Amino acid sequence: MTALTRPRRKSRTPLLTAILVLGAFASVQVATRDQHPEASAGTSRLQPLVVLNPHLGRSTDPAQMTLLDALTRAREDPRDNVIRFDAAVFGSSDATIRLSETLTISDESGGHDRIDGSLPGGFVTLDGSDCPDAGIMVSGKAQFSLLNVGVRGGRIRGVLITENARLNLDNVKVRECSGPGLAVFGEAKVHIQGGAITENRSHGVEVRDRAFASLEQVKLGGNGQSDLAGFNEGAISASGCSMSSAADWNVVLSEEARASLTRCTLSRARFANADASGKARLQIADSTIDDSVRTGIFATGQATIDLTSTRLRRHGSRCVELQDEAAATMEASAMEFGGEHGMVLFGKSSVHATQVRVADSGSHGICLRQQARGWFDRCVFTGNRSAGIACPDAHEGGPVRATRCTFSGNGMRPICRGPLHISPLVPTPIRIDGPQVTCMTEPKATIEFYVDHVGEAARYLKTVTADGMGRFTVDCRDVPAGRVITAAATSEESTSEFNVVAANDSGPILAALLGDTGPLSDEGGQIRLESLLRRWEADTRLVFHLVNPPNSAVERYVRFLVDRINDWTGASLQSELGIGQIRRPPGKAVVLPIRYVTADSPNLVGRGGATFMAWDAGGSFMPPMEVVLAVAQDPRRTCPRVLAHEIGHTLGLCHARVGLLSRMQGITPPPKDSGYVNDFSPMMTYYDVLALQILHDRRNTGRLTLGRLVEKGAIPKNTAGVSASDTFSRSLFGPGTRPAPPVTPASRP
Repeated sequence: MTALTRPRRKSRTPLLTAILVLGAFASVQVATRDQHPEASAGTSRLQPLVVLNPHLGRSTDPAQMTLLDALTRAREDPRDNVIRFDAAVFGSSDATIRLSETLTISDESGGHDRIDGSLPGGFVTLDGSDCPDAGIMVSGKAQFSLLNVGVRGGRIRGVLITENARLNLDNVKVRECSGPGLAVFGEAKVHIQGGAITENRSHGVEVRDRAFASLEQVKLGGNGQSDLAGFNEGAISASGCSMSSAADWNVVLSEEARASLTRCTLSRARFANADASGKARLQIADSTIDDSVRTGIFATGQATIDLTSTRLRRHGSRCVELQDEAAATMEASAMEFGGEHGMVLFGKSSVHATQVRVADSGSHGICLRQQARGWFDRCVFTGNRSAGIACPDAHEGGPVRATRCTFSGNGMRPICRGPLHISPLVPTPIRIDGPQVTCMTEPKATIEFYVDHVGEAARYLKTVTADGMGRFTVDCRDVPAGRVITAAATSEESTSEFNVVAANDSGPILAALLGDTGPLSDEGGQIRLESLLRRWEADTRLVFHLVNPPNSAVERYVRFLVDRINDWTGASLQSELGIGQIRRPPGKAVVLPIRYVTADSPNLVGRGGATFMAWDAGGSFMPPMEVVLAVAQDPRRTCPRVLAHEIGHTLGLCHARVGLLSRMQGITPPPKDSGYVNDFSPMMTYYDVLALQILHDRRNTGRLTLGRLVEKGAIPKNTAGVSASDTFSRSLFGPGTRPAPPVTPASRP
């Protein structure tokens, strides 16, 4: 039976009704042909059929045509027909026809027919809540359109389009269906223009098999699982659509489904705004994806994601997460305000990003784990709480390359490679001759120079190539006043961490590194020119004895460091390395043990490493000297990076609170008003090497103070000081560390 929400009204005269219907029909015909020319081409003008009876069943009175009568006539007529509703009968605003059985349109009749439910102040709703499956089904090879109609209910779904059928929806509102609002199966196609698909129990639009759904300017929201769902080989195209407040996903794709979204807005999904698995393909352009409870885009399996000019922002966990072998291509896009990360990758997933902005993430901007791969070209990383890019060492993880990317305002170093931090080799100064700095890295590596005032690589400068031994030079005269040059090396598709390799202004930093004094020292305050410098006597033979190396990475790292000491000290010291059990060295050699102990050892005082030392009144070190370092719970994962800091102490360097400008950054953070990043360099920087060369210059004999260095012109003459204070002869040093929070892969609900 058919029921109306409004009482029946007295009908206008037949002539007036016909004139009104024909007049309204003319505009509908033009609009329909403009929007769907492929469906209207080759047809004569639409034939109007006016529903004058509110009951659904057949009428015995030809003058009182019901909806079923009109559908029957339309399907028997090879011409194109439009079915309208008499406003005098159905009212001037919204009306409802309750369907007792499915309205079926099959391929046994001809013409591209339409139902136009517009009323002067509203539209007609077809309520299929009592239908065992769908309220409306279009099948076979039928072509059909719904205009200005509401569709509600259907015990399994609202509208079913199957086989090779074609359905057009124009300003149609589909809502409150017990399953999906629209289900498109077989090789059927549906085109949806305007209207809304809301509050359906599962998907708003479900596309399966090899079916296709296209949507333009459609509002989707409040659906129980997703707004758009593609399965099997189904395809979806959406333009200018808004999707919000889905229970799980705005868009979900699996198997070999594909979707293309242009100028769309996806927001407020519970799990992910977009989810792709299997071999699904998702393309998004000129769109906004925001405010998911967890993830903006989540992709697993071999799914592919292609983002162009798209902005992801304000996601509770990650803007993008890739797992397995999923791959993403991003261009001219942005990921902002990710609760944890801008993007995180696991397994063998990969990303190619070009001109992408990653900003204001709760931890790393980009985090790559396991064998994940990444290529970043001209990207911008700014305001992230931790590193711009965090990834494993190249020999342990997949290739990660960053070229002409810039970093500013992040809480940690630009690229953080862990846990071993040694491959590719960080560009490291080995000798400073006036303005010329000789550095080394991987042979034939591509070296990119950046410039800013804190060593974070805020502006790209130029590119050079290292020679066959990994050597390259940089000229300090190329450094703008108050700035430093930072370098990164790319070898075999992997980019190293960044390191400061050239600078010009150095007074307060050298005062802290050499004399443990001044505003950038641990104690702060004015520079004391009478501060005593501590060092080994010239020609001392040092044997660094690595007693119990926890892994091969530590061994490789300490070999590199010890081999550099002759360069850094101008051959003033003779350095050797012994690993494991060694014989007692002959002559006057000083053995300097390096031991790894448990992290809770009292010798560490809660730090990652400590150096115990003593010196005489003239500042000369006296044996014994010892370095202790914390071993990881899994010794294979022990980080070797702290070792460089402690070796700096054994050679006479003190802490300098300058963040990325020195490897000697300690626990005490840089001054708040300095702008320095509260992190440490991965290897000895220009400032560290310059301090070592000054400290061990053979021309600086006898008892050495900062004042004597100022007199000699080794450090700036405008250095001023206050009274000295020599109150201790034994010191404990340790670097500050700030690990990123653990990253774990998400799973679907």
